[in-house]
Order: sequence, then structure tokens, then C-alpha cells
Amino acid sequence: MKTLVKHKGYGDQVNTFALRISPTKDIRTGINGDGERITFDLNVKTVCLMQGYEKEDDGIYWGMADTIMLKDQYTQADKDEKKRIRESDPVVDGEVVMIEGKPYKAYVLGDFSNCVVFDPA
Repeated sequence: MKTLVKHKGYGDQVNTFALRISPTKDIRTGINGDGERITFDLNVKTVCLMQGYEKEDDGIYWGMADTIMLKDQYTQADKDEKKRIRESDPVVDGEVVMIEGKPYKAYVLGDFSNCVVFDPA
């Protein structure tokens, strides 16, 4: 069972996770900035775990999709995060994960900024 950790804020590239936003795969291959051939799935997004969905203190866990940014230079942390996401097993709709020691069920909403909500399992 996967364990998810709440995002610590801007620059936290460790506590992100992969989320499959669609049951179908959309596999692509390309060349990254270092000239390395990579394979990735367009239906897997980088997501950070947040708390406070409808109100700041409502206690609801949810996932916010990472925004896509182009940079003139990528840090090693940027590269490491993207590789970790590409190679990890994504959270899928209906999967039970651990958050702060308790089980929660993922409900994928789709390709939105608020792409997943977690309900107690």
C-alpha cells in the first residue's frame, strides 16, 4: 500500500506522487534535455497531497496537479522528481493509500488542477 505525505510547500519535490487520471494509457517517447530517450504516459500526472478542500480547515485530503513549467535550466532535483514519477506505479481510481497512518480511498476526478479526492476507507 502506498503512503502519501502532505506537500510541504513551494519547492517540495520529494512529497509528490504519480496519479493516473484516465484508465487508458497514452505512452509517448521523447528526448529529454540531457539527450536521454525517455518513455512517459500522458495520462499520469505529478500530484501533491493537500488538505482543506472546500474550506481551509475541513480536513479533506485532495491532490493538486503540478503545473507544467519550462525552464532554461533544470536542477538535479527537477530531473530526479520527473524520473521518479515516470518510474513509479501511479495511484489509480479506487486505490486505498495510507495518509498519516490511516487508509483513504482515491477518487480520481479527471484532468483538473484538483484531480483527486481521498475519502476515509
